[in-house]
Amino acid sequence: MAASIDHAIWFHAPFRADEWLLYEMASPVSSSGRGLSFGSVYKRDGTLVMSVAQEGLARTTTQGKARKKGAAAAAAAGGAGGEATATAKGARAKL
Repeated sequence: MAASIDHAIWFHAPFRADEWLLYEMASPVSSSGRGLSFGSVYKRDGTLVMSVAQEGLARTTTQGKARKKGAAAAAAAGGAGGEATATAKGARAKL
C-alpha cells in the first residue's frame, strides 16, 4: 500500500505540454516506510520550467496472508469454501 503524504509544484517559466520536456528526479532519502523525492522539468533549450517535491508513505500488508489463514480455518471448522461463519445461540449462520 502506498500513499502520497504531500506534494507541491512550482512553475518558473511558461512552457507547452505538447513539446519535449525532460523530467529529472532524485530521491535523497527513504527510510521507515517514508520517501522524499525532488524533481525538475526542463524545456529542450535547458530552461527550468517546473520544480516538484513529494513525500510518500509505503507499507506492506499481511491482509492477503490473513485471509488465506482465515479461509483455511473456516474450511477446517466446516465452513463452505472459506466463507465466514458466526455463531448465534449455538447455530452456525453464513455471513
